Amino acid sequence: MPLTPLFASYFEIEEPTYLWSVPYFFAYYLEFVHIMLVMVTALNRFTALCLPVKHGKIWKRLMMPVLVLSFVFPLTPCFHRLLVPTYTIPFYINCTNAFVMQSVDIDWYPNGMNALFFAIFYIVIGVITILLNVSSCLSLTFIKQKNQSNFQQQKSVWQTIQRTEVGLILVCFGDLVAMICMIIIQMTLFYLGVRGLYYDPLYDFMYLQIPWVSDLGRFIRPFMLLFMSKSVRDAFLSAFPIRPNPDTTITIATTIIRSIDTSSKAVSKVSIGPSPIYHHR
Repeated sequence: MPLTPLFASYFEIEEPTYLWSVPYFFAYYLEFVHIMLVMVTALNRFTALCLPVKHGKIWKRLMMPVLVLSFVFPLTPCFHRLLVPTYTIPFYINCTNAFVMQSVDIDWYPNGMNALFFAIFYIVIGVITILLNVSSCLSLTFIKQKNQSNFQQQKSVWQTIQRTEVGLILVCFGDLVAMICMIIIQMTLFYLGVRGLYYDPLYDFMYLQIPWVSDLGRFIRPFMLLFMSKSVRDAFLSAFPIRPNPDTTITIATTIIRSIDTSSKAVSKVSIGPSPIYHHR
């Protein structure tokens, strides 16, 4: 958890204290929770495509247990940070403008194993997430091919399925890249850490890659939605105040729900009407 030079002077001589144990714990805990919730989202998407009839019933039963597991299980690799004081050490030898937080060692907790636990967590949860996303892509492709003649008659449905397919591929690719990068980083940190090479240039380099790799995994979904969905873009832009010209009228957005029967299955389609548009007189 690097501390930037902007705040370095406040942490230069920070003694061990429980005050910093809480934010230090949450820095790790929230990352693990994020990984779990990404997997849960992939599982929800998978059941929606493969078990569309039973999807609602399944998640009525699973929602609460899955959410509890997503917030409780991540405690296992990082709960110990709340039990000991936290202090700061220089980011590198003789450094005076950047420091990192460090927990006091615990006798019953294996020292230097944090990076290994992080890598194992990413491998297990990440592989499950990738497999679920790949299965969802294959299921969507199968559905599209099976009902191609019916869907092509309704261009809006066909275009929606194609956009969803492209979005799934982008999400799957982003998850894969982020997972591989994070595993390489954490395994390298573990390899150097168990040998006491904390001030090795490679250790510093790998450590500083963690923020942008984490951002890659977090932001690929919202950016993808902004890029591919007009309704999401409209909702995002509506958060910014826009002063209309006094001589303008506003077209209000409407939501229309249509049911379309295709072969033996009923497909429900939700279409969003035009977004607020200013028409100059």
